[in-house]
Amino acid sequence: MFNEKCEELLESFGYLKTVRKEFYPKNFRLSEDFVKSFKSEYKRLLDEGLHPRVALARINKALMFHTK
Repeated sequence: MFNEKCEELLESFGYLKTVRKEFYPKNFRLSEDFVKSFKSEYKRLLDEGLHPRVALARINKALMFHTK
């Protein structure tokens, strides 16, 4: 009986969101020049109309090419 009611509740609710805390890496510092450049580039991409998630995904992908 409880399981049936729980299933009905989940079906009517749709989905459950889980939250994961993320912390900045210990003993890791980025130069002020890099942070400043990153923020200005990110702002430029947002001003061009990109969604924030898309902008970050593209920046991450581009950075992978520059590390190889």
